[in-house]
Amino acid sequence: MEEEIERITLTKADVVVRQFDMAISLWAEDADPVPVHTLVAAAHDIVDDLLRNAGLRRTLVGDTKYVRQGMEKEYRKVMKESANFFKHADRDSDSTHDFLPFQTEYLLYGAIEGFKRLGYKPSPRMLAFWIRFVLSNSQFFDESLLPIAKKLLPVDKLRMLSKKEFIEYFQPAGVSDGSA
Repeated sequence: MEEEIERITLTKADVVVRQFDMAISLWAEDADPVPVHTLVAAAHDIVDDLLRNAGLRRTLVGDTKYVRQGMEKEYRKVMKESANFFKHADRDSDSTHDFLPFQTEYLLYGAIEGFKRLGYKPSPRMLAFWIRFVLSNSQFFDESLLPIAKKLLPVDKLRMLSKKEFIEYFQPAGVSDGSA
């Protein structure tokens, strides 16, 4: 008897959710930031391509609307530098790279925003990350968000939670986070 080969049929949105969810699970566990960034960058690129194809404003990396004219290529190079270093060695096999892991969170936040602009519903893990990012970086966001958040969520309690506890707080009961 022949063994049947497993086949998984996926949409681009399915791939994005799976990559983001795994990246967020690893991030919440304080796992190695390089594979976390690599997963986030891969999903980010899909979201950015989907936004471009839909004629919508692109993600932080793809949107060069406010970049000085003539500097668009350099801007994208800088924004994708870590992701490209992690997945290619064709031009720089002997080089080193100074990676700033905090940038992954900004990339992920921007890509989740783009995913929502496409009309997709973020997974509970994506939503949890998005909320934590906004609460942790409130200096960048409209002050009107915090009173709304405080009406809907126990913000003071949530701010005391570790990354893992925060993500678990938003995970539906009985659903595994997909990590080992």
